Amino acid sequence: MSAVAQLRSPSPARDPALDLIDLARSKAPDDRRRLLLGVVALCEAAPPNTALAPALAEIFLTLAAQAERDIRRLLSERLAAADWAPPALINMLALDEIEIAAPVIAASPLLQDADLIRILLETTLEHQIAVARRPHLSHGVVEAIVDQADPVTMTALASNRTADISDAAMRRLIEHSRRIAGLRAPLTRHPRLNADLAHDLYQWVGQALRQSIGERFKIDDARLNAAVREAAAKAVHSPTWRPLQPTGRNADRERQEMEKRLVDKLQAAGQLRPGILIRALREQRLSLFEQ
Repeated sequence: MSAVAQLRSPSPARDPALDLIDLARSKAPDDRRRLLLGVVALCEAAPPNTALAPALAEIFLTLAAQAERDIRRLLSERLAAADWAPPALINMLALDEIEIAAPVIAASPLLQDADLIRILLETTLEHQIAVARRPHLSHGVVEAIVDQADPVTMTALASNRTADISDAAMRRLIEHSRRIAGLRAPLTRHPRLNADLAHDLYQWVGQALRQSIGERFKIDDARLNAAVREAAAKAVHSPTWRPLQPTGRNADRERQEMEKRLVDKLQAAGQLRPGILIRALREQRLSLFEQ
């Protein structure tokens, strides 16, 4: 009976550490994957103390360096929100291919401002966009993005509503929006846009976005007219400015007549607004501006 009882009694559970030791002896890719994720699982169950941090970092870095691409991607996803992970490992993953780097760039609490700025300077455009989209981006990283002045990265930043964008940085983005049309819509909707900045942005956007700005802020017509006069004065003194001269060509006369009819219709309908002058200058339709 005792022998039967011994057969029926459950065998003692195997120590997970022994399984990891067995996996460490194997060179098979699947076993390396299980080993790496097994170490992650142990750390998630009992985060390591400070004394173990250097040894843990060395283990992770060694395993990750030997891991296949799909294993590194899975590791990045598992460690994206971990506050116990070795910072050196997180930085290594953040500098990896974008599919691997994206989770930690977006969420890791271990990436400091200096780490994010390094990513901006040393990696691909896709990495830079991921940094610009990171929630609660600090003022220092925002300034670094604006300093680089890449249109796509700045547009991603303008769409990041939690980023710490100062008034000065917003003004610089609005100035860039004169030449980068993609910036205008996200800046129009950004919570950091105030009434003073809205007047500057109003000059460069189309009618639909102007309506959106007008719903949020009261636009000062006097200030806007002053901006138009300033833009006109700059255009007059520009080397590219050419006052309208009759050429005698039928095509030129027809264009002038068409533009005059257009201006007359807009005036009669009460739609001849400063924005049309600005648009004519921006598109270098100087004869329309003179009409």
